Amino acid sequence: GNNCKHPIVILKDVNYRDLSAMLQFMYQGEVHIKQEDIESFLKVAETLQIKGLTRDKNE
Repeated sequence: GNNCKHPIVILKDVNYRDLSAMLQFMYQGEVHIKQEDIESFLKVAETLQIKGLTRDKNE
């Protein structure tokens, strides 16, 4: 078992700015990000399979 009271989650290749924006999108349904951050933001969305930001594999 895991006896750690405060487990740590490591998201490889995910920076704080993208993760923060992702959480804002999940909770508020929209997010404002800078043009230069769009590529990394969408890459993280694809990696985490965020509904509403990625294409369904069945399409």
